[in-house]
Amino acid sequence: LEHSNRFWYSYKTAAGTKWYLVDADKGKKTELFDVDKMAAEITRIVKDAYDGQHLPIGGIRFTEDEKTFRFAVTSKAEEVEKPDPVTGKPKKEKKKFWFEYDLATGKLTELKDHEPEKAVPHWAAVSPDRKYAVYAKNFNLYCMDWENLQKAAENDKDSTIVERQLTTDG
Repeated sequence: LEHSNRFWYSYKTAAGTKWYLVDADKGKKTELFDVDKMAAEITRIVKDAYDGQHLPIGGIRFTEDEKTFRFAVTSKAEEVEKPDPVTGKPKKEKKKFWFEYDLATGKLTELKDHEPEKAVPHWAAVSPDRKYAVYAKNFNLYCMDWENLQKAAENDKDSTIVERQLTTDG
């Protein structure tokens, strides 16, 4: 986390995924949230049945104050109609629900009017300030700025994308 000596991670086993928060200054690791309570709350809002062992939580991002984090859950059943980015014609896709979780109170809130951040390609590691991305290509490391990363997310064959090769020895 950007403003402290804390970090979070998830760990998946046969028993499911658990999310943890580590405070390096205190030498303490705690569960980020109770998975069973989270599953019950998500089930209540999304109307799809979830259990603590199979939570579909994706894209956790802490807020600036590091007291809450946001994430998305995609519905299994509910669909919405959105324009196709290429053709502009309407197409159906699974509805995405956005949530904010308060670490102190354990309260989960649905963010009904949430505008998600622009998607980051799965192959890129983005800096915390979202100015740069680093990635591997042809066994070497490359970087590009946020603007070029957004172009690559839209069309990775765009000839105007500027990237900088960091290594040459594979």
